[in-house]
Amino acid sequence: MATLPTVGKILHMQSLILFTCLLLSSNCDAINRDEEKAILLSFQGDWDKPLSVNWKPIRYKDHCNWPGIICRDGFVIGISLPAHGLNEFPSAICSLKKVLSINLSHNNISGSYPTVLYNCSNLRYLDLSENRLVGSLPSNFGRLSPRLKYLNIACNSLSGNIPSSVGQLQKLRNLYLDRNLFDGSYPAEIGNISDLRVLRLGENPFYCRAIHPQFGNLTNLEHLLMNKMNVIGKIPDAMSNANNIRIFDLSGNQLNETIPSWIWSLDSLVVLRLGGNLLSGQIIGSMELSNLVEIDISFNKLSGQIPNDIGEIMELETLFLSDNQFAGSIPESISFLPKLSYLILSNNFLTGPLPQELGKYSILNYLNLSCNQLSGQIPPLLQKEKFKESFLHNPDLCTSNHYAVYPICHDQRWKKILFILFLVLGLTGVLFILLLGSSRIRGFFQRKNENTMPPQWKLTTFHNINFNYQDILHGLADNNLIGSGGSGKVYKICLNDTTYNVVAAKKICNDQMRSDMLEKHFQAEIEILGCIRHTNIVKLLGCMSSTESKVLIYEFMENNSLYHWLHHKDMHRNDESLNWPRRMSIAIESAKGLYYMHHDCSAPIAHRDVKSSNIRLDCNFKAKVADFGLARVIAKGGEPESVSAIVGSFGYMAPEFIKLRKINEKVDVYSFGVVVLELTTGRCANGGGSYENLAQWAWRQFQDEGFQLIDVIDEDIRDPAYFREEQMVFKLGLICTATQPSSRPSMKEVLQVLQR
Repeated sequence: MATLPTVGKILHMQSLILFTCLLLSSNCDAINRDEEKAILLSFQGDWDKPLSVNWKPIRYKDHCNWPGIICRDGFVIGISLPAHGLNEFPSAICSLKKVLSINLSHNNISGSYPTVLYNCSNLRYLDLSENRLVGSLPSNFGRLSPRLKYLNIACNSLSGNIPSSVGQLQKLRNLYLDRNLFDGSYPAEIGNISDLRVLRLGENPFYCRAIHPQFGNLTNLEHLLMNKMNVIGKIPDAMSNANNIRIFDLSGNQLNETIPSWIWSLDSLVVLRLGGNLLSGQIIGSMELSNLVEIDISFNKLSGQIPNDIGEIMELETLFLSDNQFAGSIPESISFLPKLSYLILSNNFLTGPLPQELGKYSILNYLNLSCNQLSGQIPPLLQKEKFKESFLHNPDLCTSNHYAVYPICHDQRWKKILFILFLVLGLTGVLFILLLGSSRIRGFFQRKNENTMPPQWKLTTFHNINFNYQDILHGLADNNLIGSGGSGKVYKICLNDTTYNVVAAKKICNDQMRSDMLEKHFQAEIEILGCIRHTNIVKLLGCMSSTESKVLIYEFMENNSLYHWLHHKDMHRNDESLNWPRRMSIAIESAKGLYYMHHDCSAPIAHRDVKSSNIRLDCNFKAKVADFGLARVIAKGGEPESVSAIVGSFGYMAPEFIKLRKINEKVDVYSFGVVVLELTTGRCANGGGSYENLAQWAWRQFQDEGFQLIDVIDEDIRDPAYFREEQMVFKLGLICTATQPSSRPSMKEVLQVLQR
């Protein structure tokens, strides 16, 4: 055999070595992939109940095709199993040496923080939020991967201190530690994480302390949320270096002194929330905030005038300045904000007239100017049903016509003439009395007393009751008052009636009935509720009337309204009463009430004001539809009827009702759909953020390419056991709020879906 040249031998040997290495590498990869599969299968032994989608090696031989597994080049680099009902953290997870991302959020993982994560040396992304982790974070918490960029352990039950070692995680960009039970301190070392973009520490009961000056080193910060965490002292000037900040939330703390002027020069600022502190003094500095959408500095001790240049923030949608000590007039410039949607200036010392252009250049969804010292005429643009309570407790405000409870404006010249006239008449009266004898005076008063008789009451009953009108009148006392509104005051009255020992009475006085509107509401309640008998509709037990006032008597609903339970959660923080099964029952029961009105009455009845505050709850949380003041009998199967005025509640009104003033049963279906969305999302009917209402917000979320149900469901009901049912109900809410009435189901179809 011929001898190969030396160079040829070398190349031959290199080829053999390379081939051998490739062969060994291929075998090693195969072994590693088999090991990964075995590691993943071992996780299921840590979980008491299986995943909603099981890993089945027979069906998917390649574990990279298993649900929740993300691979690159055949190796696991990510595990994403949010909301799968997992109850244990998989102890072998870091045996997957190439894993970069772990998302086990919205599960039921309990126990202490899993320190096995220290072994995931390549980890970039970690999300364990919305679980049941307890105890303190270990002091060596900073041993997590130095490559970690995203860390989220929010919404657990972790307590104690946040360890100073967190400052060692120098690559972090997003740090979420909010909504836990941390009751110790948060470290200054967080200020060393110079690349941090999002920092959320809020809603933790930390002990009181000022913001660390070192936080001023976070010059790349975009979101800072340190709300409701017992922060004291002043807002440190060192934080003025955060020129990229977009969300700045220090609300619900005990901050004092003034709002620093540099805040109004943060060019990137979109949301500013400093409400619920002890801030004082005047607003100083020029407002150069071209991107600002929301300002909330309510519930402080701020004084001086509202700055005129606030009207130069063209993107502003929300302005909350209530419960301060602002004085002077409301700047005219506010009227010209084109996107202003929510304006609350109540409980201040504002004086002077209202800006006459207010509401002309923007669509105001909510306005509250009550409890000030404003004067003059309410602009005609604002004399709308939705603003009828927006100007209360401003005794010098008036209107050009009969609007709500506000007096009619009169020309000032006539006021002077009337004053002189009354003065002359008064003096004449005094002289007349002096000329009359004392006997005639006594006779006059005796005759007057004889003619002054108590009003005569007429009681009409619709159910068997064992009380009379005097029992009701005795109960109409201030100590029994439980609510009031534009249509009257509501009292809780205890009786000796064995069937109805407690009733609710709504009193409507004649001075509140200057327009025919309230009289029509009263008659509608009597005519419709008086003849309705259904277990899911509030009973009208009777009514009383006199020349002075009218009273409607209802069965008493011990648990208030659905709105109360959904949107005043602070009053029921430790109460589990409105879990998902109960919400589902409320949806079904209120749907039954509306189904009866639409399909089982001799003629269909449109409620026209279906909303969560009109769904009342009895002692057992049984739902009943209430308040039929706007109800209307409609032709069965006929075309939508026209009405003369828009009445109802914004956020719940169907588009065709607002635009065309057309009504049929489908306006109630739309409103019920909004209630269903409230039940599933926990948001208010007008809680659509930058959109106009909840229905529009829900549609936008659903149409988003990355839509996840978990992102929209109320955090109080995020239980994987009910996700399928919650998704069904959420989609039902979307269908019910379709823009076209013909695309909405009937209440019969709605009830069928809910009862499946």
